[in-house]
Amino acid sequence: MAQQPFRLATDGDFLESLYWPVFIRDQFPTYEKYWVRFVVPLTTRESDRKNPRLKTDTELAAMRPAKTFFDVYLAQLNYSVLCHLCAAYDLRHSPSTAVTEFDRFTHYIIRLCAAMDVADEMLDRHNSTFSGTNPWGGAVQARQQWRSANPNSFRTDLQHYRHQLVHSGPVMAIGGPSGIIVPRVGSHANCRDWRSLIPLPKRAVVRRDFRTTEAIMHETWIKTLRYIERYWRWMLLQKRVRVKLAPLAPAAAASTPSGPVRTTSLVLSTTYYPPRFP
Repeated sequence: MAQQPFRLATDGDFLESLYWPVFIRDQFPTYEKYWVRFVVPLTTRESDRKNPRLKTDTELAAMRPAKTFFDVYLAQLNYSVLCHLCAAYDLRHSPSTAVTEFDRFTHYIIRLCAAMDVADEMLDRHNSTFSGTNPWGGAVQARQQWRSANPNSFRTDLQHYRHQLVHSGPVMAIGGPSGIIVPRVGSHANCRDWRSLIPLPKRAVVRRDFRTTEAIMHETWIKTLRYIERYWRWMLLQKRVRVKLAPLAPAAAASTPSGPVRTTSLVLSTTYYPPRFP
């Protein structure tokens, strides 16, 4: 009997199958296409569908055409982008109080930027040949090369926003009946001196330069996913790859309206790490 085609919903690891109906299917569908074409062959799924792992160097060398740890490096970057997005999703949708709201917002921005950091590293390296021993050692240079060749104002503003949140102390915030409002991405550089909030700025200035944390999280999520999805499609085109996914049974595509529910203790992956990874 022919083996059923691989799909993320049925054959992905814990995070991949859990978040596939939550946002991957609709907002980052090319992740699955990349996974089917470039990650599945690097694993033992064809022989051990229930408990796959990444192949050893010996197993990679026996493939035709032969693969190397550089291919594994790209697969791990692909997965790392998803890990950061899943963490950002959870932070955005987790409950908060007046005490925790700003911390939750800060950590959300950090994880969203981390997803873009890893994405830019992968985009610069995806079509490279590598003969060294440590592809991870050139991460910063790879990001810088990609960003220099592919400027993007939103990405730059978001990175600077993260730097200000992390390295310059809390940004200015104004309390209100529906929570705090903070400088929007793009206006944050002009909102660093807290004394300018006394007296409060005119309403027109507040409407122009400030947003609720939820509004900023929503906007940055949409723009980040559009950026990553767009360039994942570009990456497949660069590799001259077209992937046609096998249909799924309707039950497998059902989403969870309230978001992901973890019923077991979290294990990062049984594909990218050993099954008993502590």
